[in-house]
Amino acid sequence: MHKLLVFGLVTILLASSILAIPASAADDIVAADFSKPSWSKNIDLLDYVRRHAEAIDGTPPPATWSSDLVVNYVNQRGVKLLYMGFGGVDFGEAKYQLPLQSLVERFNTTEGDEAITASTFLMLMAFNDTSKSKYPGSPDLGDNLWASFTIGSDISKEIKGVAPKIHSTVQTTPLSSSADGSEWTWGMSYRDLAAIWWKVGSDAKILPVAFCTYDELSFSYRLVYGADGSAKLYISYTIGAIRDLWTIGYLGFIPVVYRYNDTGSYRYNQKIGSQTAHDFLTTNKISMSIIMAQRTWVAGKQTLNKVNGGPVSDGVELSNGGVQTSTQSGAKVLDVSFAEKHGYTLGVPSGDKSYDAVTRTANVEFYTAGPVLKVQGSLLWYANALMAHMFPAKYAQQAKIWMNATKSDYLYITSYPTYGGYKVVNDPVITAYSPAPKVNSGGGVPIPIEGIVIGALVATAIIFGWRRKAKTLEAPNSSFKAK
Repeated sequence: MHKLLVFGLVTILLASSILAIPASAADDIVAADFSKPSWSKNIDLLDYVRRHAEAIDGTPPPATWSSDLVVNYVNQRGVKLLYMGFGGVDFGEAKYQLPLQSLVERFNTTEGDEAITASTFLMLMAFNDTSKSKYPGSPDLGDNLWASFTIGSDISKEIKGVAPKIHSTVQTTPLSSSADGSEWTWGMSYRDLAAIWWKVGSDAKILPVAFCTYDELSFSYRLVYGADGSAKLYISYTIGAIRDLWTIGYLGFIPVVYRYNDTGSYRYNQKIGSQTAHDFLTTNKISMSIIMAQRTWVAGKQTLNKVNGGPVSDGVELSNGGVQTSTQSGAKVLDVSFAEKHGYTLGVPSGDKSYDAVTRTANVEFYTAGPVLKVQGSLLWYANALMAHMFPAKYAQQAKIWMNATKSDYLYITSYPTYGGYKVVNDPVITAYSPAPKVNSGGGVPIPIEGIVIGALVATAIIFGWRRKAKTLEAPNSSFKAK
């Protein structure tokens, strides 16, 4: 019975999840749209790819697949910004709700070269440090790593008395602007999110080791154009508190499932203790992190990414610095800095507390080439069908393959060492290089040029703070046992 429960849970999660996504994706996108000052559309990306198969380098998706994608576009003062927020994807027999978000900007550098950057939220990663940790407080290959794969499922009917009812939905904040067009806002929120945790790394597991529900995962955006020709994009991430947590341990070959929520711990709907989900995460020193991908392209030139003058490699700390992107000729393109605000606020029951977040670069191949990100990687690849409208026409072939997580310039992971189930607000500032505005020959008012400051990226995540020292787990032989 126990084994059937675990396998049934996995099967249901992967093959018959139920989710509510935004209204039917009935809009279409045409080339003329990209000459307009702004617009917002809800499209079926996979249907768009099938109708424009020549825009990608590969086979279009099957006819039975569909998706829901919110696309916002702002074309102001020399900066073109394309936002893609994925509401859900249906593979015919399985539906997924993936909190995948990507922002693509096109602008001209100070040397007049056409440039494109992409910033993509990939996923959440839970972890705890071990005796083999290379970077305490940050996920690395010496840690226990659990990829939080969010799919939005309701399993209450299949597992009565064990699983709560989950009805995941996606809510959008419409694109809007101020009267003078200098400020734009929009957003997307995934509510009542269900996620499975897979053990990844050298001791990866075939079956998931946990299942949980988050209150929400929300993304809010604010784009502000300055009088000097700059454009700053403020992004806020909010990852909701974990309401329920199931862990799957084993006694020999017999799976043992425990459930934790705010009232205590349970085994098959029978209360067995007072340890809550927050207590469990604290006891096992489990922390949370977010994984972001960054890529930059400059027409006809190779870009260089450096940290304090040195090359970007795996594990370089950015908490008090950043990554500088330039061309080989020395022209600045992008400056991603975390030094201004690298703390986060933890909303524990006794009141808000402040802690330091830790941001490091990460191994691109390890995180993007694994099976956990296959779905996200596929959706990003299909998004290349829209890149034909962002890239200059003479680089059409480049546009077909550019959205590719495995080819990211670098990944950076912002981690929250103090974790435990409570709301975390994190606002690191990521500022892109802003070229100086041109001035007319008479020395009068500056004339904005095609430049960009993606400017302050405000990231918010919900995390779980520690409330007591580690002790032995209740679940026997649990995969979460601290080392």
